[in-house]
Formats: sequence, structure tokens, C-alpha cells
Amino acid sequence: MPNSDNIARGTSLPEDKPIMQRSLDVIFHALLPKDETFFPLFEQSVDNLLEAARQFEISINSDAAGRMQSLQTLAFLEKQADEITQAIITTAINTFLVPFDREDIQALANSIDDVLDIMYGTAKRIELYKVHTIPDSMKTIATKTRICVEHLHGCVHAMRKMRYTSTIQHHLIQIHQMENEVDIIMNNELARIFSGDMNPIEVIKIQEVLTMLEDATDKCEDAANVIESVFIKMS
Repeated sequence: MPNSDNIARGTSLPEDKPIMQRSLDVIFHALLPKDETFFPLFEQSVDNLLEAARQFEISINSDAAGRMQSLQTLAFLEKQADEITQAIITTAINTFLVPFDREDIQALANSIDDVLDIMYGTAKRIELYKVHTIPDSMKTIATKTRICVEHLHGCVHAMRKMRYTSTIQHHLIQIHQMENEVDIIMNNELARIFSGDMNPIEVIKIQEVLTMLEDATDKCEDAANVIESVFIKMS
């Protein structure tokens, strides 16, 4: 869960600073490298992730044949994600001036990649376990995961100017909100399946898939927390 000191929870925005500090900020940002590498790579990463989230939602709402087709698409997108992530990390190692801390660059890249890995892994697990009937709770979580990714996508695309804006704040708040809602849905569904007459083997299958689904929004929140950390360090 996000720290109560996170920016999205109400930390003062840069415009609250004294005039002298704001002037120094302007100079500092003017001296930042005019990055033409990192932000395009991060944008490619979240573009790829958003396509995967949409495909994953389609998969969850499809029949067995449709899920198999979506799984192939997700496998392609997962491979692309690995290549983009490696490009970001390699560039961070080999570039003298970077737009923000190398540790945060790596953490953000890995968190975005982890979201896609989890969605792909979940789709594979559904196929492996032969989960023929997808509960409504899973469909709802898949939709909320896609919405969460849309907000992460918007947030990363808004980072180019390296300014903490109301747009970024809105996206971050929504990511935290989606993660909380998914937690509630998962817990309610686990309570339902364990208190019912479902076959124990089916219960184990659903439990594992639900847990993996919930992990995807956790990783979205991890990415949001890295973005918040970047702006806190610059404030």
C-alpha cells in the first residue's frame, strides 16, 4: 500500500515553494539532459503494456479457443517487453547524464515489465489448469487491471517535462484506488469459494489465478510509487 507521505496523498506541489526555490528549480530543469532516449523507451514500454492489458481482458472474456489465440499475442508482447526493458537498463548503464536516478529508472522499467509478466503468466496458468469457466470476479479484476494500466500509461506519457502536474497526480491516485478495489474483490471471492461446495481442486486453481491477477495491480502500484519517489526527490 502507498506510504501516507506519497505525493498523491497530498504532498505540497512545487508551486508552494518560495520564489527563490522555484527559480532554482527552473534553472535545475533547464540543465537536465534533453532526453530523447529514456522517455521514448518508457513510452514504448507502457504502450506495449497497455496493448497486453487490453488483450488480457479480451482473453478472460473469451472461450477456450479465444484464450489460446490471446495467449499467443501475449507471448509476443511479453517478449517485446523484455527487449524494451533491457534497452532501458543498458542505456541507463551507458549514459552519462540521465533524467532521474538510475535506481529509479531500473525500478520503473522492471515494475512495468512485471505487470506484463504477471498477465502473461496468469493467462498461461488458466490454460494449464484448464479453467473453463471464468468467474465474474476474474473478469472484473481483468477490467480493473486494464484501467490501472491505462492510468500508468497516462502517467508515464506525462513525465516528459519532469513536472509534477495535476494530470500525473490524478493518474497516481487512480492507480492506488484500483489496487485497493482489486484487493477487496479478491478477498470477497476467496471468502466465497472457500465457504461454498466447490470441488477442492477447483478452489485451489481459482485461488492461485486470483492471487496472480491481484499481483498485477500490485506491480502497477509499485510503478506508481517509483514515479512518486522521482518527484519527491526533485521537490
